[in-house]
Formats: sequence, structure tokens, C-alpha cells
Amino acid sequence: MLMKNVRHFLLSVILSVAAISAYAQNITIKGVVTDSANGEPLPAASVMLKGTSLGTMTNLDGEYSFSAPKDGILVFSTIGYKTSKLRLAASPLSTVVWKATPNIWTMLW
Repeated sequence: MLMKNVRHFLLSVILSVAAISAYAQNITIKGVVTDSANGEPLPAASVMLKGTSLGTMTNLDGEYSFSAPKDGILVFSTIGYKTSKLRLAASPLSTVVWKATPNIWTMLW
């Protein structure tokens, strides 16, 4: 009887760990944000996971990297450019290059 209870307990633990690890599958997202007109990197652009507080800002070379769920949507934004959304691929490592389009209304002010 004790052996049967131990087996049930171990099976429950193994299944719980497998379910948690399958649910929390993250991928590493990295990339570069550049101006679509001249190809210059855009520092301090925001790269966020839609609906969460997960994200980062680009460095001086327009580069970013962070971990996010594989089924997320990235939201790119920076002052003077149109905000863009992109669904992530389910690969273990995703490289995303965003070519920011200037926002004509911001330029007129």
C-alpha cells in the first residue's frame, strides 16, 4: 500500500513539472530597430510584449534582447514613428528587425 502511494505521488510530481514546463515555454527575442528611410539604428525604442509589462528598450545601436512567451505579439514604438505589432514565431530563438516608418503627423509639429 505504501509503495502504491509513493508511485502515485511521484507520478503526480512528474506530471506537474511537465505541465508547468510546457506552459512556460519562452523564447529569446533579439533584433535591431532601424529607420526605414535611412537604415540608421533607433536608440531608446520600446519593444514590449502586448498585454504585459514585459519588454525592453533598444541600446544606442538600436539592438534589443529579452525572453518572451513563444505565442506573444511584440509592439514596437518610438517617438516620431508609427507603432507596429508583430506576432512571434515559435522557434527557440527569434531575430526580429523592425524598420520604423516615420509618422508624418509628428513631423508636421
